[in-house]
Amino acid sequence: LIPTAQNVLTLSRYKPLGWGIDSYITNGVNWLKSQQKSDGGFAEDTGATIGNAYDTALAYQALNQAKLAGNAAAIGAQTALDNAQTFLVNNQGTDGSWGSDALATAVALQTLPATTLADSQNNGVPDVVRAIIGTDARGLVQGNGQSVIGLTASLLVANATVGVPFNYTLSASGGTAPYTYAIASGTLPDGLSLNPGSGVISGTPTRDGPFNFNYQATDASSASLSTAGQIVVAVQATDAGDVPTLPEWGAIIMAVLLMTSQLLQNRKRRS
Repeated sequence: LIPTAQNVLTLSRYKPLGWGIDSYITNGVNWLKSQQKSDGGFAEDTGATIGNAYDTALAYQALNQAKLAGNAAAIGAQTALDNAQTFLVNNQGTDGSWGSDALATAVALQTLPATTLADSQNNGVPDVVRAIIGTDARGLVQGNGQSVIGLTASLLVANATVGVPFNYTLSASGGTAPYTYAIASGTLPDGLSLNPGSGVISGTPTRDGPFNFNYQATDASSASLSTAGQIVVAVQATDAGDVPTLPEWGAIIMAVLLMTSQLLQNRKRRS
């Protein structure tokens, strides 16, 4: 169950790139749904009759991420999601933990509504957690498990060609407009630049190769999110039809010039 849930999470994250992987996500979602116990929980042990907190929370995240990615099988699994969340709510200990296990408790908290813990930035990271860890990083899953997403920005994967003008507009949503953009790490292809206010990457690439970077989107309330990007610059292909050819008279003149040059060289040798 754990490897399947992790793979569904990963594939669902990259589904928006259009890699044709939805059928694999569907197969994983259907298998996960078949493993749900009668109490609404999930367990790595296929022979178990009841669920446990960690496995249930992980399965919930996988199903929900697939749903957010638009997978039809996951969209139809709302009952399974509701039952899993009910299981987690009912199995929280009186001390606030799940099974006195820090990891299980942290993962279980990610499946609960944003209203469970105060989240002033509405990005899925409770204020008390942000104060402790000093960051808004949330790992693999964006949002808070209830389709209430804070600031989000799409992965950038694009192709460009040396010597051909390039234009791509970054976008962000879920936060408070307007947004500003900056390159957080890595570099854009030579010849391209980013307009911080509009999010437009433009220019004419001057060198080929893959260029990897992370760009940061920041909204008006200073909430920010760093997202990966890659622009692959290729060399412009040469069209054989564009190779200039000499007309017939030009070929004749060239032949005469070559013959004349050869005769002159021979005379010089004889003299």
